[in-house]
Amino acid sequence: MSLVREHAAEQYKDSANLESRINIYNYGTNSEPWHKWVFSQVAIEPGDILLEFGCGNGQLWAANAARIPEEARIILSDNSPAMIQAAKEKLASLKYRFPFMDLDIEGELPFDDGTFDYVIANHMLYHVVDIDTAIKGVRRILKPTGTFFVATNRSDHLKEMKKLFLEFDDGLVYPVDLEERFNLGSGGAYLERYFSRVVVREYENLLRINKPDPIIQYALSIFTSGQLTGRLDWLRDFLQRKIEEFGAIEITPKSGIFLASA
Repeated sequence: MSLVREHAAEQYKDSANLESRINIYNYGTNSEPWHKWVFSQVAIEPGDILLEFGCGNGQLWAANAARIPEEARIILSDNSPAMIQAAKEKLASLKYRFPFMDLDIEGELPFDDGTFDYVIANHMLYHVVDIDTAIKGVRRILKPTGTFFVATNRSDHLKEMKKLFLEFDDGLVYPVDLEERFNLGSGGAYLERYFSRVVVREYENLLRINKPDPIIQYALSIFTSGQLTGRLDWLRDFLQRKIEEFGAIEITPKSGIFLASA
């Protein structure tokens, strides 16, 4: 198994790590939360057919439940059975009923050419081993008028978080930065090989976190087992001192979405 796939398998063996990372965005200052902003970019209409790769725990759809057209057909997929189960549970109470599929974006996609109006890859292309193969497959299953929406981050995403952890202990081994493989700076070059029009839209936000626990849970979700063992009280005290000094810990997300079309 490649390092890329090994990392993804470990990170998404269940929904706990994803839930911990999503939680910090509850402290965002943008009046339009990320998932609502993304949904607005896609602008699904009645009758549209959409496929999402990397649906995770289904938060995009849970956050926009009242905005989903009943007449649309939306298929949610992930390469992790545990994430599909988490999404099923989160979305079970919604009026809209989603078909779910276990799909590998690099594999043989079981759809005819030109099936979908929209395909979404939500913060997942940096986990893909062969990014070109993945994008080429998406291009095939999109209608000629279709759009590929790719959510990802900039290379300086959450830079204050990394600085904070290394200030606490400069010996911490920060995880492999797979986002360097596909981000808002590098991703356009991949997409332009298969799409004639590629547009980038960035989402502006600032996190103001006024308690240690969300940052501690984020740390536990990314650092390898053992790095923080026996040191969580020290980390909590360190973060609490920062909060008391500045009123809150400010962290800047740098995220956005590519819109790629023929």
